[in-house]
Amino acid sequence: MKSFISLAVFCFVAVALASVQSSDYNKPIMVKSSMPQVTVTLPGNKTTGYSWFLESYDATYIRPMKQQYKAPQQDIPGAPGESVWTFRILDTAFEVPRILRVKMVYGRPWDLADARTKIITIITH
Repeated sequence: MKSFISLAVFCFVAVALASVQSSDYNKPIMVKSSMPQVTVTLPGNKTTGYSWFLESYDATYIRPMKQQYKAPQQDIPGAPGESVWTFRILDTAFEVPRILRVKMVYGRPWDLADARTKIITIITH
């Protein structure tokens, strides 16, 4: 039983160390082949009808893995939450250093004319 708990803790730490997390998108996200998972956290508020959408990315090098909305910790009507996106950078992206871009759009699905765009830059090395 003790070895099972040790193995579980090791796996949790290994997964945590194998990803890069960022919420500052004015700077590029630097990714190494040893840590090919990127977690992107964007502010959002589902109660307004707005959501984040993945508009474009290079499928040769990036694979979207999951997206989830995290509600605010405080139970205040209209309080913003977070949209958390997880991407895996594929092995081919590390053959040479690359600049990759993921285009995200924040808007209402029925009114994307007023949507806001966010470009996330990922640099592999």
